[in-house]
This record gives sequence, C-alpha cells and structure tokens, in this order.
Amino acid sequence: MEHQKKTQEGVVDMNLVIAAAMLAVEAHHGQVRKYSGLPYVVHPLHVGALLASAGVPEYVVAAGILHDVIEDTDMTYAELSNLFGSDVATLVLEVTSVSDNSPEKRAVRKAMDADHYGKASPHGKNIKVADMISNAGDVVDLAPLVFAKLYVNEAKLLLPKLKGGSPSLYGLAEAALVNATLQLTAKGGA
Repeated sequence: MEHQKKTQEGVVDMNLVIAAAMLAVEAHHGQVRKYSGLPYVVHPLHVGALLASAGVPEYVVAAGILHDVIEDTDMTYAELSNLFGSDVATLVLEVTSVSDNSPEKRAVRKAMDADHYGKASPHGKNIKVADMISNAGDVVDLAPLVFAKLYVNEAKLLLPKLKGGSPSLYGLAEAALVNATLQLTAKGGA
C-alpha cells in the first residue's frame, strides 16, 4: 500500500501522522475556527485524535488530520497524493464537500454531500464521523442557536449514511448528537 513508507524491509515509518500534523499546521496557517476563534488546526488534530483512539491504521489518522486541506486550502488532490500517497489523498477526497461551488440552496447542497459521504469507504466514513463529533460540541456550545439547531438536524440526517465504519466511533457520534439535542432543548432551541 502506498501509505506505508518503508524505512527498511517490513518496518513502517511511524512519522506519517507527525508529517500530516505538520502539513495541517502549515496548510491551515492563519485560519481560525468560526465560533471559537481558535487556530483552525485544532479541529483536524482533534479529528485525528478521535480516529487514533478508535484504533484505525495510521494512514487513516493522517487522512483525518488532513481531511480539510483540499476543501479549505489551496492544496490539490495531486499535491496531497504526491506527499502522502493515493490512499491518504483518496480518503481526504471522500470526505471533501462536493457541493461547495453549487448555487443550490443549503438543503440541496447538504443532500448532495450526504450522498457523497454515504458512498465513502469504511475509513472515509470513520473520518466523517470523527469530523461530526468534533464539530458538534463547538457548534452547540458556541454558534448562534438557529445555526446550532440546523447543524444538529443536518447531522442527524447524515449519520445513518455513515454506518459501516467503526462501531465505537459511530456510537460516540450518536451520543454526541443526543447530547447536542439535550443542550439545545435546554437552551430552548430543539
């Protein structure tokens, strides 16, 4: 497999995740999270940590850390593939929005993306589920109530399409959405 760079016969280079983190820091330099104001890279690193805790292979953790570089930076699939191999780059592409340049209304764009994510490989689904878990807390805690409610409802519609990956990550996402719904109800928004 391309994602396993060999240092000697049969030994996997364990620096793949570190290299992904370094590229994410560089690629997302100057970007901040919309509602928290934190450096954007905090989010992809959190996604990577969630994936690592689920025990996925290191190339999946690397792809999770890099999951937004094609969508949110100038990085192309070809550049990412050249740096990390087609396995990592393909996983990133599987979780990259296909509706970003669409003039359609939000509901139509989100349905397009949900269909795309639903066709992802099991590891692609793992990355999208980890992304959802990471985003849910921030959105509910920090976003305006109207948007938080919209996000949680969209996530509830998307989650069933993401079955087929890690059952533990999927369970964490279900719990995150239940918790988000409870928090929104307490705020008067669910």
